[in-house]
Amino acid sequence: MDSEEFYDLVFQKSKSLDSVHAVKTALSTFNKFCIEKYNVDRDSMISEIKGSSDGIRLFQNFLKWMLQDQELSIGTARNYISSVRRWLKLVGGIKIDSDDFRDYVIFPSDINDEEEAEPLTHYELRLILHSFSDFKRKALFMFMKSTGGRLLECLRIQRKFINFETTPVSVKFPRSITKGKGRQRIQFIDSETVEFLQVLEVPGATLDTFIFRKNNATDREERNNIVHAWNRHVTKIGLSQKYENGRLKKNIHSIRAFCMTQYEKATGDQRLAHAYGGHRSYLDQYLRRSDSEKSELFLKVQPLLTLFVPGDNA
Repeated sequence: MDSEEFYDLVFQKSKSLDSVHAVKTALSTFNKFCIEKYNVDRDSMISEIKGSSDGIRLFQNFLKWMLQDQELSIGTARNYISSVRRWLKLVGGIKIDSDDFRDYVIFPSDINDEEEAEPLTHYELRLILHSFSDFKRKALFMFMKSTGGRLLECLRIQRKFINFETTPVSVKFPRSITKGKGRQRIQFIDSETVEFLQVLEVPGATLDTFIFRKNNATDREERNNIVHAWNRHVTKIGLSQKYENGRLKKNIHSIRAFCMTQYEKATGDQRLAHAYGGHRSYLDQYLRRSDSEKSELFLKVQPLLTLFVPGDNA
């Protein structure tokens, strides 16, 4: 298998050009590392380490270079290494023992862990929404607070995933767009968020249209833009408290934390709230329920998710 066939395989499995773009970026970064540190390109590196025990050391150095020299996030470094490992296996025929990899390639704790987010209050979320003039981003944040979806997942939502015929309106999060490509789940959209989505509908949109992206940006490019904008707005309106690691307490993941907090208040079940938010360790509890049970649960939660009086769409 050559690299082009590898990219084709990535697309066949993910059905996403964004996934192919992400893999190409990872391999481009690896190529830069190989040239800078070893004076060979990535293809030549296959010959350098094939049949040797240097693969582990290569990944140790690659991780260190990404974090220290390139100042990439731990999450990005982890994704790049995963893509390069798979490329080396399928294109280079080099398989690194998983136990050895876990023992010797150590990732630092990720200070950008999405769980480190202080839930927003209703007032704070309204304040943030009012601070944004961009209606598409307001609608995205409303969608997140209703579905509990992660930012990257929501940026991958296409029109065809939403079913306006159900009560409440439902949205499918296919396995291909979820974190870690875990499991498909069905989420729901509250009434006030449906109003935002209806305003967002544009002539000429197809079922494959990505609802919340702008200017043909990839999901990861758009995510970075949104996170930077969020941090600016939140700081400007005075919600600037930070953790010791320098991260805002009211960060973008605080929207999901808001959703799960309301879900727990309405149901009295913390595990079920985490399951609705897509946390894998709790997901079975949610997925075992029938569609009608899930709908009834959400209708119970909906009043607590409501931010505005009827007709007030920020």
